[in-house]
Amino acid sequence: MLNFKVFFISNKFFMISIIICSRNADIDKILRDNISNFIGIKYELVIIDNSSNKYSIFSAYNEGVRRAKYEILCFMHEDVLFHTENWGQHIINHFKDKTVGLIGVAGTHFLPSVPTYWFTSPFVSENNLTNDCGTILENYRLEFFHGKTLVDSVAVDGLSFYMKKELFNRVSFDETIFSGFHYYDMDICMQVISINYRVCVCNDVLIEHAWSEKSLHTDIENFNKNQEKFFIKWKELLPISRGIDEIPQYVLDRVNRLYESAYDAKIARNSKAYKIGKLILSPFKMISKRIK
Repeated sequence: MLNFKVFFISNKFFMISIIICSRNADIDKILRDNISNFIGIKYELVIIDNSSNKYSIFSAYNEGVRRAKYEILCFMHEDVLFHTENWGQHIINHFKDKTVGLIGVAGTHFLPSVPTYWFTSPFVSENNLTNDCGTILENYRLEFFHGKTLVDSVAVDGLSFYMKKELFNRVSFDETIFSGFHYYDMDICMQVISINYRVCVCNDVLIEHAWSEKSLHTDIENFNKNQEKFFIKWKELLPISRGIDEIPQYVLDRVNRLYESAYDAKIARNSKAYKIGKLILSPFKMISKRIK
């Protein structure tokens, strides 16, 4: 009886629950077939129907966790396609390291002490394809892997990432503080780090992501609000770095000061005093132009 239990638990670990928050009642057949053809292991699809805009991404993913049956969870967008055969087995192999709590395919090794987003960092690792309106762009930044397939990071992008379900006894997507569809990925990463698990980026799962410049500016108001909330929530842990130990601390400190200076300048430009001063000086600028 004991042997059967060990066998069951072992095999259950080699299964993945794929959680997708969909704009429709179901995902596209192309994506469904892509997952089936490339995952290489047993899996289930947990589709959260958000066609009526009932959920934020935080509440949708929490609902997905509640419905999921398997011990490894994949959270992914519905506008991605996998290009790596047996990618599910690659993810399972990475999680055999019990210190790893979360794995992404693109992420940063550094977050500064002021509000920003992960991909503005100069210390990024990724291995994916961007489909920008039919044009395929290769995004390969592999210098921090040093020949390995997995490297530590501090935050990953939400296009596709993977977690141990057992961690959700201690973490969850924070639908109390946040709303909408931004910063869920960075926040869950910081939660995982705060309970002493590793957040990592892998380079052995190749994903194609449909993306355009317009998508970056979607719901910019919610993006900015969640950005401020994120940095208020985690300010005691920032700045933070992982996976770039070969970079001297004084360099990281200098980078952080540059972020702080840029942020201070942004705050100054948005201040009431700056706007009033700009209004007062505007007639003089007009006179200067006429003189020239």
